Amino acid sequence: MVRVIKSVFLKWRNNVLAIFSRLRYIRDMTAKSKLSDQLRATIRNSGKSVYRVAKDCDIAESHLHFFLNGQRGLGVEKIDRLAEYLQLELRKKTSKKQKKA
Repeated sequence: MVRVIKSVFLKWRNNVLAIFSRLRYIRDMTAKSKLSDQLRATIRNSGKSVYRVAKDCDIAESHLHFFLNGQRGLGVEKIDRLAEYLQLELRKKTSKKQKKA
């Protein structure tokens, strides 16, 4: 009986954590206007460790940590590698007036 309750609780907890993670991602993406802030939010919410992202993008892990903590920026080449790795695309933001026209 205890095992069943524990199993149900763990499934419930994982679902709640996933929902909060999605809500945090949406909040981060909508609240941040800077491109670097959106990139930080995408990296944090990718589900991959900083080590894995840094290794796959050939970026020093310490540089990525400093970037995520807002202590330093990244060069264009590193941002390009991150964007490609995370499958991001830069698009011009359209205003509501332009959509109606």
